[in-house]
Amino acid sequence: MATQDPQELFEAAKEYFNEGHYKIVEPMIQQLMIIDDRNPEVHYMAGTLFFEKGKLKKAIHSFKRALEIDPTFADASIGLSIIYNDLGRYSEGKKVFEEAYARMKQKTSAGDDPYINEKIAQKHEELGDLYFLYKKYEDALENFNKASELSKNPVDYSLKAIDSLLQMKLHSRALREAEAAEKRSPNNVELLLKLGQIHYQLDNRDKADEYWERVLARDPDNMEAKNHLRHSQQEIYIRP
Repeated sequence: MATQDPQELFEAAKEYFNEGHYKIVEPMIQQLMIIDDRNPEVHYMAGTLFFEKGKLKKAIHSFKRALEIDPTFADASIGLSIIYNDLGRYSEGKKVFEEAYARMKQKTSAGDDPYINEKIAQKHEELGDLYFLYKKYEDALENFNKASELSKNPVDYSLKAIDSLLQMKLHSRALREAEAAEKRSPNNVELLLKLGQIHYQLDNRDKADEYWERVLARDPDNMEAKNHLRHSQQEIYIRP
């Protein structure tokens, strides 16, 4: 029987892995490990498979091995960070990602490549989402802000940063951040909705209504804006 070309095997394994066919890819990864133990992507895929099976020690070993080979491998650093956070080892998770991020910036001439910047921004978002899930809102905020700084389209990251501030009850600061984002993206419906909600929470009801009306001017069928306005008007009518 003819032996499969290692590069063809690797490309096939990546395709199955990206499609989520982990049972198919597992023996392929084992074969690739025998052929070449210096491919960081193979160790990353192995770590992901171990993580899916709940074999966290083996997953940690595989992700660490990937990072030993390529210290700038962001996907491996994210995988390792996720496990550390699942285990409650938050400071270790943060350190792993920040070290990989610093090395990646150095490798790409201090962040001059827009494509690389967007990829790093996405990784900061993933880590921010993870911190937000675990209610570590300050760390989430830090990562969403970094993502916003790196991206050419920062509004979605800014919205997540604003949500982190709101979770910390920092409404005035959230308002300042939202107003700054509005200057960059004045017609973003999600941002206008958020500004309305913040003004409502700060008891600026007229200003809140103004933002929701702006949403409806752009999107007449927006049910969220309609519901907010209806609720706001009902409160006005029942006030003494």
